[in-house]
Amino acid sequence: MTPEEIRARIVDVVGRNGGHLASSLGAVELALALSRVFDPQTDRIVWDVGHQAYAWKILTGRDDRFDTLRRFGGLSGFPNPGESPADAAVAGHAGMALSVALGMAAARDRKGSGEHVIAVIGDASMANGVSFEALNNCAAATGKVIVVLNDNEMSISKPIGSFARFLGRLITGVRYNRVKKAAEAAGHGLKLTFLRNIYHEIESRIKGLFLGSRYFEHFGLRYIGPIDGHDLKAVEDALTVAKEDKRSVIVHVVTKKGKGFAAAEREPTRFHGVGPFAIPAPPKTGKSWSRAFGEAVTELARRDKRIVALTAAMKDGTGLDIFAREFPERFFDVGIAEEHLAGFAAGLAAGGMRPVVAIYSTFLQRAIDQVFHDMAIAKLPVIIGIDRAGVVGADGVTHQGLYDLALLRAIPNVVIAQPKDEEELKTILTEALERGGVTAIRYPRGDCPKKTELEDCGDKVAIWCTGDWAEKANLVAAKVGGKVVSPRYLKPVNRDLAERQRQAGMKIAAIENAAAIGGLGDAIGADLEFGWPDEFIPHGKVAELEKAYGLDAESISERILANG
Repeated sequence: MTPEEIRARIVDVVGRNGGHLASSLGAVELALALSRVFDPQTDRIVWDVGHQAYAWKILTGRDDRFDTLRRFGGLSGFPNPGESPADAAVAGHAGMALSVALGMAAARDRKGSGEHVIAVIGDASMANGVSFEALNNCAAATGKVIVVLNDNEMSISKPIGSFARFLGRLITGVRYNRVKKAAEAAGHGLKLTFLRNIYHEIESRIKGLFLGSRYFEHFGLRYIGPIDGHDLKAVEDALTVAKEDKRSVIVHVVTKKGKGFAAAEREPTRFHGVGPFAIPAPPKTGKSWSRAFGEAVTELARRDKRIVALTAAMKDGTGLDIFAREFPERFFDVGIAEEHLAGFAAGLAAGGMRPVVAIYSTFLQRAIDQVFHDMAIAKLPVIIGIDRAGVVGADGVTHQGLYDLALLRAIPNVVIAQPKDEEELKTILTEALERGGVTAIRYPRGDCPKKTELEDCGDKVAIWCTGDWAEKANLVAAKVGGKVVSPRYLKPVNRDLAERQRQAGMKIAAIENAAAIGGLGDAIGADLEFGWPDEFIPHGKVAELEKAYGLDAESISERILANG
């Protein structure tokens, strides 16, 4: 397939199914070159994050199923070894590729097998803390790994002028490198060690002067680039050079997000992760939870100058763009560095500020140690807004927001709240500022109701729910003759109320958008628990997944009635 055919295929399917469009369009030539230079079935290609891997799926035997992308039972939107051996590792979170690739290379070295190991990582992911840790370990772990730096946002090593471009083309040329290799071999034969050392030093210094590449060479990686990532031959040549070199190599390719699709080229952020766009999306009916959170924090910040807001490369997604516009000097975006985000927030709190962190549930997993060690032990006043909490969907196993409640419930000095509507969200934020200590506030994706009334349809069963499922709990209560309880606080939770209801002869049912282990039902000792089971939840539409796991209102009602 040509790059144009691959792009057309991606746009067509993402237009119908949704997905990560801009990044994948930008990496088409890179994926094509990788598939030609290396053997996808035996060489190990580790894609970081995986947002850019749609072309790789098409080129490695999955084109006939690509129409099922992100659908329940279909292809994952991320690399998944369960789909194909061409996917060397699970991907979904940033910064994992180089560490995993180093482990694979070290295993290969010890087995004596000959496969190549390649880590494909974006410029934003290269700034992630774990990527630096891996770079630091690179020379010690293996003598041969290939890193492809897909630079689609800014040039980490800015080339300087026309000579830099010429030098980049020269150094990556297959002919240049083969002549160089022959000359080096002759030098070895003549035992002219001092001349070889001088030659390598001169080349390194020239590259460092004009390409800014010595940063990577200090870590034991030969630098090749920058390469035009949309010049297929240039990318193939560079990868061939890296393949033939006996040392570890970093290949720096510069690509454009959204390449070949005008709307995505103009607005790569908007087209990073999109819903179906071939059919006009229905108009939004209300304010999102993220927007409600951002507005509430901004309103409080007008009255309290101690409030600062932080996020990890998700300003718009978390609703903090409102805060950033009004209080730019009190807003911090730390990039894809969630561990640093949490530690930084702890330091701000220790310094007398009142930090509010906004982070997706799936990415909070990466910062749990900092919440434990840096915030909770010292009882520092940090508010953590956990966006997309309880959210499942088409992004699949690496992105389901189901585990934050269980993870945080185990940490002392952490209060966990979940509002059922915008009114409660504002109340919880105000109470958190007055209370001090760590307060985690869970809220989902989607529209945030202004106010939700809870149903009281009888005294047979008390239906306890996380706030995002209050409307579902109301539907269940109407079917089974129950009373809905939506506790504002999940930790500490009002166990006394549950015990009084139990003593009054009511069954206690807990329905929660979280992992059942360590969740609300566990906290109150529920007779019937309705939460996500102890397994990784696959990708699919929310309604499909809830039905498949018995968590839709009808299935919950049937089970409650069947249990008397």
